[in-house]
Amino acid sequence: MLTLDLPSYAISIGEITNDQIDFLRSKQYAGIAVLMDENTALHCWPLMEPLLQEFKPYLIQIPAGERYK
Repeated sequence: MLTLDLPSYAISIGEITNDQIDFLRSKQYAGIAVLMDENTALHCWPLMEPLLQEFKPYLIQIPAGERYK
């Protein structure tokens, strides 16, 4: 997994791991949201959904393209 360490937070790029799921569980958030564009919804969300379904995430979908990001 690639990690980009930024001044105030880190971004991890790679597969979702059990450590990340355990982190979400430990925080007991009231809810989570997943922001995705149309391409992510089509190609990536089907792979992520089984891992995140227990959190019942609120899905936010925006159009694909740099102008919407």
